[in-house]
Amino acid sequence: MSDSITLQDLVDDVAIVSAEAQGRLTDLHGGDSWAVDMAVGILTFRGPTGVGTDCEAQFLGSSAQGSGTWLWGWENVNGFPASVLVAARHVRAVGGALPELGSARLPLTEDLDLKLVLAAKALTHTFTHYQGSVRGGTTAWFLLDHPSFALSPPTLEGVARAIKEGTEGTVVADHRRAVAAYAARRGLTMSAASDGTLSIHMNDGVVSVQFDEEDRVVDVDTAVGRVFGSGQESEGGDEWEYDDSEHPQRRSWFRRRQH
Repeated sequence: MSDSITLQDLVDDVAIVSAEAQGRLTDLHGGDSWAVDMAVGILTFRGPTGVGTDCEAQFLGSSAQGSGTWLWGWENVNGFPASVLVAARHVRAVGGALPELGSARLPLTEDLDLKLVLAAKALTHTFTHYQGSVRGGTTAWFLLDHPSFALSPPTLEGVARAIKEGTEGTVVADHRRAVAAYAARRGLTMSAASDGTLSIHMNDGVVSVQFDEEDRVVDVDTAVGRVFGSGQESEGGDEWEYDDSEHPQRRSWFRRRQH
C-alpha cells in the first residue's frame, strides 16, 4: 500500500461497490435471522421457510457502544481460531502504518466502525459485510463470502443506483474519486465533460454523474443507446482513467470447508 494513502482514500475507493454488494445481500437475506459458528467460520442466514444459507465468515472486529470503542479482531481477546482472523490480520499487515488500522483499540467517532470495515474491503477485495448485535450494545462485524453474493454484470439502472446509494451520507469525502474507483472496479470506461460531469459508458447507454460546487454528487442520470467506444468520441470531454495500482487482483481470504 502506498505511504501516501489515507483511511479516507480507502473508504472512498470502495464505498460504491460496497453499497452495491450490500444491496445484493439485503435482497437475498434482508429479513433473515442469523447465527455464527466462530469455531468453523460459518455465518448462517435462515429465512422464513427455515432453509439456511451458510457463508464463509471472517471476523474483522467489534464496536461497543458502552465503552465507545472499536476493537480489531486481530487482537483476539476471545481466543478465536486463526482461520477466522486471516482478513483482519491482512488488514493490519498491509495497512498497519495507518493508526486506524494498526492500533488494536480505537475510540469510536461518527461512522468510524463502518469506515474501518470499508477500508478492510478495499484491502481484501471482499465487498460484502454483515454486522450483528451480540451482547450489551456490542456489534460484531464480518466479511462474508458466498457464490450468491457475486455481483451481476453492470446495468444502467444498477450502476446509477449504486452511485446514488454509495455517495449518500457523510462517509465518502471525495465523490469524484469514489465514482472513478467504482468504474475501474467494474471494468467500465469513463469520460469527463468540460462542465465536470462524469459519464460512465456501457454497452447499452451512459450513466451521467453531476456534481455541485463542492464536488459532491447531486444527480445521476441514465441515457439508453448513447454508446461510447468503437472509435466513437465522447461528448465534450477527455477519457478519464483511474489509477488502480493500489488494488491488485483479489485473493481468497476464506478457508473452504472440507466436504
